[in-house]
Amino acid sequence: MGIPTRYVEGYAVDYTEVLDGTMIDEEQFSYDDYYSGSSELGRTAVVQVDVDDGGAHAWIEAFIRGRWQVVELTPPSSEDEDETQDDFWSRFGRWLVGDDSGDTGTDTTGIAFSLGNAVWIIYVLAGCIAFAVLLFVGRIAVRKIVRFVGYHRRDKTGNVIAYYRYMCDYARLASDDFSKAGNHRQQLEYFCKGADPAETEDLAAYMEGISYGGEVSGDEYVQRMGELRVLFRSFRRQVPFMKRIYIFRML
Repeated sequence: MGIPTRYVEGYAVDYTEVLDGTMIDEEQFSYDDYYSGSSELGRTAVVQVDVDDGGAHAWIEAFIRGRWQVVELTPPSSEDEDETQDDFWSRFGRWLVGDDSGDTGTDTTGIAFSLGNAVWIIYVLAGCIAFAVLLFVGRIAVRKIVRFVGYHRRDKTGNVIAYYRYMCDYARLASDDFSKAGNHRQQLEYFCKGADPAETEDLAAYMEGISYGGEVSGDEYVQRMGELRVLFRSFRRQVPFMKRIYIFRML
């Protein structure tokens, strides 16, 4: 291909061997005494490393972009080891039966594991997931039923108060600012943004009255519950979608 190359023999020293080596004082041995030319590592200290014939190696250098550069074509030994590694289910099968030998050979006396031999594991996992989903949905459903029943009782006054309490709990989760509202008028102003102040004041006076011992008549009950539902639906539409999902799980 027209690229000058040369065959080089020497030693291959890995990083751990360098760490275990001895750093030589710059005054005794200088970097320039052992290396010249460009280096990707830059100027380093001289390190004495013990090597033997096991570290002997040969490689190729190619003259590229004006300098000799190492072209290492020898595959690492880890690639050969990876070819004998077991698949996940084989290792999982040995773990199930407590076999910690870690033998990755081809011995046919070892444990052969497949999904067909342990279908029960799939059923157990699927059952656990289904149970967790049912538990999650069941808890939400119970909260919804308890809340719904809370403002659909025979006690009309209690129903209005319970529904208003639910509105306030929802608003507290939707915005931290709602917690600053200290009375019915301030709370309703939060729900009735842009509404007629006189209507807000009238509804606030009504809520204060029934909260401190007042009674709700039949016709008045339908009117006031209708007003609260309209306010709450209008407020809820302004809450971001993801926040509404979060509040749905909590209330």
